[in-house]
Amino acid sequence: MKRPPDPDPWDLPGERAIKRVLASKLVEAMEEQGLSRDAMARRMEISQNDLDHLLDPNADTVSLSVLGRAARALGRSISLQLI
Repeated sequence: MKRPPDPDPWDLPGERAIKRVLASKLVEAMEEQGLSRDAMARRMEISQNDLDHLLDPNADTVSLSVLGRAARALGRSISLQLI
């Protein structure tokens, strides 16, 4: 019997909440540094539309690697724990 595919992680309620928190923390860090969305997009070498999508707390098609790139662009990192 075939195993059903794993669900998209962002489809799970807890993971959506994590994405919302990460997006919020990225916006806070940008504000702390006085960094505009345009400047942040340039740092990440992405379009401003892509950055808007990344920072949208309801967007569920953002990968962890892109969130990590955003954090590094701000001199930060993301830390996850298995609890």
